Amino acid sequence: MANSHHVSLVKNPSVWNDWRWRNPDIIPDLRGADLSGSDLRGINLADADLYGANLSGCNLVEADLTKANCYQVNFRQADLSNANCYKGCFSFANFQEANLTEADFSVASLESANLHNANLKDCYLIKASLKNANLSHTYSRGATFTEANLSGVNFTYADLRDTDFSDTIVFYTDFTGANLTGAYLEGWCLNEYTQIGEVICEYYYWLNRQKKEVFSKSALVDLSQELSLISQTNSSITIPVYSDSSPSQGGVLPLSSSSS
Repeated sequence: MANSHHVSLVKNPSVWNDWRWRNPDIIPDLRGADLSGSDLRGINLADADLYGANLSGCNLVEADLTKANCYQVNFRQADLSNANCYKGCFSFANFQEANLTEADFSVASLESANLHNANLKDCYLIKASLKNANLSHTYSRGATFTEANLSGVNFTYADLRDTDFSDTIVFYTDFTGANLTGAYLEGWCLNEYTQIGEVICEYYYWLNRQKKEVFSKSALVDLSQELSLISQTNSSITIPVYSDSSPSQGGVLPLSSSSS
């Protein structure tokens, strides 16, 4: 249960931030707190324990959630644009219809998080773990997933135009109906279970950001056929991020500089 004093303080960001500055060694306890609809713009929640809290509809613009424990937190329809979420734990969190524009989730855990219909425009998820997360129908144009673990992610019907997927793991990932036009795919590690057979893609970038046109007369293209032309099977590939990323590599296809 949350600390009642902390809950009363956090509802006034200026007072809260001053209290945090004066008490740097106190870890805020906001577990299970109902802060739905609160205006928490610019609030300092770094290292805070928000396990299971309700922050739905909150204004968290430019909030600091660095290394915060946000396991199972409800962020539905919250505004986290420009928030700093570096190294935070957001596993099983609910971000449905949330605004994450230009938020920084680098090295954060969003495993099994629900981001359905969220706005991730220009969001940073460098080296983040999103295993089994739901990003279906997201607007993720220009997002950066460099070196992220995207195993089992549901990207169905997501807008992924101009997204940086370089050196990411996409084992068992579903891109059905997603728009990958302009995506950067160098070092993209996929396997035979990666679903890229029915995607929208006019062109993508690979080795040294060379533009690769996709020639198809149909609205949906089979990108697996395109990638097979410049990929090679390599079951001994080194996985760049998480050692427990996948139960089986099964026919890995790295889209890298060594491809032909």
